[in-house]
Amino acid sequence: MRATVVLSDRSLGVVEIPHRDLPLGHVRIKVSYCGICGSDLHMRLAESIPAGSPVGVVLGHEFVGTVLEVAPDVTTWTLGDRVAGWPSGSCGDCAICRSGKLQLCRSKMTDGIGLGKNQGALAESVVVKADRLFALPDGLSDEHAALTEPLAVALRAIGVGAVQPLDRVAVIGAGPVGLITALALRAKGINTVVLIEVNAKRAKRAEAFGFTTIGPDGTGTAASDALGGAPSVVMECAGHQSALPLAMNIVGPGGTVVVLGVLEEPVMISQLLIIGKELRILGSFGHTPEVFASAIELLASGAIPADDLVTGYMVLEDADRAFNELMDPNTSHIKILLHP
Repeated sequence: MRATVVLSDRSLGVVEIPHRDLPLGHVRIKVSYCGICGSDLHMRLAESIPAGSPVGVVLGHEFVGTVLEVAPDVTTWTLGDRVAGWPSGSCGDCAICRSGKLQLCRSKMTDGIGLGKNQGALAESVVVKADRLFALPDGLSDEHAALTEPLAVALRAIGVGAVQPLDRVAVIGAGPVGLITALALRAKGINTVVLIEVNAKRAKRAEAFGFTTIGPDGTGTAASDALGGAPSVVMECAGHQSALPLAMNIVGPGGTVVVLGVLEEPVMISQLLIIGKELRILGSFGHTPEVFASAIELLASGAIPADDLVTGYMVLEDADRAFNELMDPNTSHIKILLHP
């Protein structure tokens, strides 16, 4: 079958690879669409797991499709069923998994679909555990359903921060993660939201969705003016070294900072500021199956403007160009979907 793989020069190319054997408890999915995540962009460039991917790996974990084949012991799915795949590689057996925190399993990244050594969904088909699949409602298109995974990331972060309708929320970063987080906040009834973005093009794009945007004012005055008071919650979605210190500076006393922007480099922060404001700084990593299911429901409700979030459709052969366009700081794209 055709699949997009990481080549030795870290570009992407389409090659023929053999179909993976179908183990017991698994299902083969014919891929309809697969989105490109920010983590895909990072893993394409770096060779070491979990931050990167070795040569020959098929990336892609934001996928939907139809059931093509089921293992003999699988009775929960039939051919032609439309599904979205939860891509986590959580083992299900360790103490962390047994506690219900599957998203924190040590094997999550290395054993996930397209998240390390296992084949991802930038291909004609992908093999998934039967219990990692979720049925798509008839009224939800494949194109819109392909946004399930990034929306689940946003919903998980909102849940981690215990954000409430009366909270004043600043979202740092108006890239795809920040924009989807802001839209998820709005869909959950949290309307006092401002986005902080240094890139004028991204700020203008967020404003087209009806959001107020401001520049990164380190004093917090601009955020307070826009929100009618200091932010009670800050969602750090930028993944930049300046973002977490900025979040801590602008959030109000007793406030919460939720960190979901990915950054490998260490960040200098003020311990005195944490103590003096009694801040809650919380990390949010991935999502649980329950949150994934709620993301499907939210997309099916029409509360997320999915048509406006998907800004490009390309075939597998265009993957390298799509990745390069998304890495351009001046890109006009939000989410590109690839299809076989």
